[in-house]
Amino acid sequence: MFKNKKIYMIPAVGFMALILFSGLLLKLPISNNNNLSFFDAIFMSTTAITGTGLTTINVANDLSLIGQIFLLLAVQIGALGFMIFFSILLFLRNKKIKLSDTLILSNEINFNNHSKVRERSFKIIKYTFFIEFLGAMLLSIIFVPQFGVIKGLWYGIFHSITAFCNSGLDIIGDSSLISYTSNIPLNVIIMILMFCGSIGYFVLEDICECIKNRKKHFQVYTKIILTASFLVIIFGTISIKIISPKITFLQALFLSISSRSTGFATFDLSTLSRANKLIVTILMFIGGASGSTAAGIRIINFVILVLLPIATIKNEEIVINYRKIDYQTIKKSITIVITYIFLVMIAFIILLISESQDTLDLLFELVSAFTTTGLSTFNVTTLSKFGQAILIFYMYIGRLGPITFLTLFAIKGKHNNSSISYPSVDVML
Repeated sequence: MFKNKKIYMIPAVGFMALILFSGLLLKLPISNNNNLSFFDAIFMSTTAITGTGLTTINVANDLSLIGQIFLLLAVQIGALGFMIFFSILLFLRNKKIKLSDTLILSNEINFNNHSKVRERSFKIIKYTFFIEFLGAMLLSIIFVPQFGVIKGLWYGIFHSITAFCNSGLDIIGDSSLISYTSNIPLNVIIMILMFCGSIGYFVLEDICECIKNRKKHFQVYTKIILTASFLVIIFGTISIKIISPKITFLQALFLSISSRSTGFATFDLSTLSRANKLIVTILMFIGGASGSTAAGIRIINFVILVLLPIATIKNEEIVINYRKIDYQTIKKSITIVITYIFLVMIAFIILLISESQDTLDLLFELVSAFTTTGLSTFNVTTLSKFGQAILIFYMYIGRLGPITFLTLFAIKGKHNNSSISYPSVDVML
């Protein structure tokens, strides 16, 4: 059902090496202002490479400009993916990509056409840099009058990249984007960047192709992602607003989009009601689209999970836009969802034993780390080092993918039983 674990080994080791290397860079005296501990450096490099956004330091005050640049580069490399970054290095050195590297790269970007995987990789890079450049210019218009030309441009670049890469890291200070809660242009720009990052490169490409060639219809996958994403965002916005009327519509919409991918916040999340914390936790768990910079169980798996009981009750197949979802896809989708739930349960029980924070807040923080979202209802530094280490580990496997991570430890059977068919048995359900 899943590919050979050798395909996953290089990205797994690669991300781990990038995290360690980035941590060492952040630990350098020129990178930080307050003698950053090695543990905090690793935490920050993990949150950057995985695109999470949880922090144990104040990025604006504790990191120097060089440290912030290192952190932003880690965010960019992590969002593009280790293998895409690796292919860029090979291209710059005028070296051909081996077949084995092509297979790994195609798995990294969820693209099965191996003959065009390099072309698709460079398209991903092109879309990424274009959208980030456009976002940086628009945000600079807001930041330059407030902070001056140099600092304003840097703020525009930094927050455009972290928004599109669904990282949620900021260099504004302790208040993050709370001071801009009523700034409609900034909110709109950040929301568009977050949304574009969460729907995935293939959806963005299809939208661009339709506009460029004046096509009237999107591909089926694009329709599913856009429709489901809008419905989830609308549900989140309305639910948050109804449960907490004091929250403005703009704040509710921003949180609904941010909770599916990024981690930016325009108000103090510790003030959220318990019901809204649970709703945001569910939104984080759903996440964004496959092939995007977001994580979670992915929106397509959520759609299949919702439609499967309906199709089962009606004794029908899952059909979307006159296309059926095949059995293997459904099987893989259910496996992914169950794996996420299982891994969350294990870590949640461990955190309940080791930490003293509120139960719902711990679940919120864990899901935020595992889905690489980065929203937080309390200061992460109040967790024990063991609790923070759990978050580091879950940010890593959340970026790598739980199935990918577990495949590394899968034990291959001595015999291939794929050709053996066993008689079925009736069991009570």
